[in-house]
Amino acid sequence: MRLCFGGFVLDDTARQLTRGGQPVHLTPKALELLELLIRSRPRAISKTEFLERLWPGTHVTDSNLPVLIHELREILDDDPHESQWIRTVARFGYSFCGDVERELSGGEDECPWDCRILWGGREILLRAGANILGRAHEAAVWVDDASVSRQHALIRVSDGGATLEDSKSRNGTFLRGQRIDGAVPLQDGDEFVLGGVLLTFRAFRRDGLGEGVSRSTAPVPSPVKS
Repeated sequence: MRLCFGGFVLDDTARQLTRGGQPVHLTPKALELLELLIRSRPRAISKTEFLERLWPGTHVTDSNLPVLIHELREILDDDPHESQWIRTVARFGYSFCGDVERELSGGEDECPWDCRILWGGREILLRAGANILGRAHEAAVWVDDASVSRQHALIRVSDGGATLEDSKSRNGTFLRGQRIDGAVPLQDGDEFVLGGVLLTFRAFRRDGLGEGVSRSTAPVPSPVKS
């Protein structure tokens, strides 16, 4: 997925930031920080959550996060006093405050659905293709709960719809009260459980039939079996 803001493009598949088509050098941790900020927008992320997400299971000093934030601001030409990208939330953490557009490519433009997961006060955008849900740091939907496996489940999004499947998790994946095994079609508004965590699937059409995730009631069609 390519996410555009200002003159920058963040390609999370290639794991690269470009400006005017030219690569911009970022340290790996700064790139992870930028991805986390953009994917969590407009939610403010606490310093504690940053430490848990960027350095899981590792003790680091309090200065690590401000150093990364400073690196990002230098690259983005972002003034901390009049920020257009990274907002400081006093005595709490940071949030991404700029406008971001999604640039579709490689078949994504054929998918009419914009799909998201609602959990823990967050609204997480799903990409076309496979999206991992679990405690793994690389998961598209990161669910930090002891009842959830590292790669607990998978949601596949395509032009035909969206499906949910369990990834041989320890505590199971449940949809509409039933433990699932193979791929099961998802509908807008479906609630499902990973281990002991409840999440909600939402979807709306990019062609304007649905105005937004929070107000859409348009169902996602089940994938057509060949």
